Amino acid sequence: MPAKRSAAVLILSICFFLWGTGWCFPEEITITVKGNARTKTRFVGNIVRDYLERNAIVDTADVDAAALRDLILNKELFSEVKVGVSPGRIDIQVKDRWTLIPIPIVNAESDQDTRYGLFLYERNFLGYGKTVVLGGMFSRSQSTYFGLYEDPEIGFSDWLFRVQASRSADISYQYRRDEKVFGDDRLINSGALTLGYQWSSDFLASTTLRAEQFHYRRLSDAPVPDDYRIIKGELDLEWDRSRFRFYYKDGFRAQVELEHQLYRSDSVKKAYAAALMVNAEKTLFRRQALQLQLTGMALEKGDQRDLIRVGSQRGFRGVPDSGAWVDRCAAAAFDYQIPCGLPASAPGPWRPLWTQAI
Repeated sequence: MPAKRSAAVLILSICFFLWGTGWCFPEEITITVKGNARTKTRFVGNIVRDYLERNAIVDTADVDAAALRDLILNKELFSEVKVGVSPGRIDIQVKDRWTLIPIPIVNAESDQDTRYGLFLYERNFLGYGKTVVLGGMFSRSQSTYFGLYEDPEIGFSDWLFRVQASRSADISYQYRRDEKVFGDDRLINSGALTLGYQWSSDFLASTTLRAEQFHYRRLSDAPVPDDYRIIKGELDLEWDRSRFRFYYKDGFRAQVELEHQLYRSDSVKKAYAAALMVNAEKTLFRRQALQLQLTGMALEKGDQRDLIRVGSQRGFRGVPDSGAWVDRCAAAAFDYQIPCGLPASAPGPWRPLWTQAI
């Protein structure tokens, strides 16, 4: 009996000690959310609860209001966020951004048909921060259809799910300076499923299973490549220490992508590839941004049909769209962006206008 009484006293003493340090019977923290017209209150509340859990915070005295504000802004759903902290209470005041954005596209390349397109981009589907993209691009000889759905927090968990599908018919030419040396006309059907996990607020790892079917058509007198199908696995590691600011992300981001063909329908050796992208962006003054992007890509095995096609995008400006077919490449892009159209609080779906120097 004395032994049982001593054990009970010991257990009670431990509980009272943990209660006094805040680790047992923690303080109940009340979270209020105001100003969210389109975003669900539960979604914003979950961002706050996730912040408290990841940082093992049981007392509002330990809450970093600035860090919590940046965390909510990083969802890119709000133009304004205010965080108020008082004993036992966290008050969030937000102002929704317009997240359903139509993106018209006009792509004009020398020696190619001008392409016109429209994409609808919704970053806050159903008010829960889910992403939906639908759209296409068209010309007399080319067409592209694309659809994507992404849930970055399945059931308010740390798991990410993405599904996407596309169908494109395009004509591409390989250039040597200004001279076309080869071209193909191909129809590509593609579908992919992605599952990811947010290990921390800065680090996301995801894996993708992608299936692609290539059908080639005759282009002038050029030989027609053989049709083939592939299934490949992809691993994506993303480290993001940036903070969303107006129209860009201030800070550092790095991304590594690895992919390997698990199956292909012909006898060519299965290709594998790697890519590295590093972004650094710095706010200077009056929302002007200095941006640096470094990109490197490499391909092993496969054949000419698997070559990396680059052109027109950042780091490859001046190269025709898909005009360089390479197995290795590296590029650097330097931008200085100056918003000159709208203030940060401007309503509506408009993005700020800017000028940029490269």
